[in-house]
Amino acid sequence: MAETFVWVKRGIPDGDYPIPSDPVVVDQRGCEFVPRVAGVRAGQPVAFRNADETLHNVHAVGSGSNRFNFGMPLTGMEVKRQLTEPQVMVTIACDVHPWMRAWLGVVRHPFFAVTGADGSYALTGLPGGTFVVEAWQEAVGRVEQTVTVGDREQRTVDLTFGQ
Repeated sequence: MAETFVWVKRGIPDGDYPIPSDPVVVDQRGCEFVPRVAGVRAGQPVAFRNADETLHNVHAVGSGSNRFNFGMPLTGMEVKRQLTEPQVMVTIACDVHPWMRAWLGVVRHPFFAVTGADGSYALTGLPGGTFVVEAWQEAVGRVEQTVTVGDREQRTVDLTFGQ
């Protein structure tokens, strides 16, 4: 299933996982958020852009620093924010255009992905161990599975949502 956020929910060992300084970009294009689903590291910047020739607004419905609301009246405008609290998922809405929605998965570590159009994903660099992997999709909710992998082992894990 496309646009599914997949992440390691439990089992990640403590470690130094540097936070990228490059922002995750969420654009407003054609009165839609692009991408609709994205992952971001807690503390990594997110650049919200307005490519449309109309007023938009970015209303993050999250907790703590993951909650904000600001207008974007100008074409080409960009506003950066940092979401510092892990939260899967933070809803991003536009109060001007109520059909506009996006979701951000905010996590402490780099072991997450968003599925492609064919439903595929890859969690790379994961150390050996036993993990709980969770998938979230806006229309069908959440599913999780416990997975054990060895060092440098590649595994295929199919996550199946209920009815």
